[in-house]
Amino acid sequence: MAAKTRLRRVTFFFGIIYIVESTKTKSLWINQIIKPNHLY
Repeated sequence: MAAKTRLRRVTFFFGIIYIVESTKTKSLWINQIIKPNHLY
């Protein structure tokens, strides 16, 4: 029972990390489209 709770907590934690990382990547990608001179 405790293992199932721990697994759920870990899944939730990685879910948050995944959402944050994908949002960060998406905003970086949008910034590159809006400001193409940003990297040069």
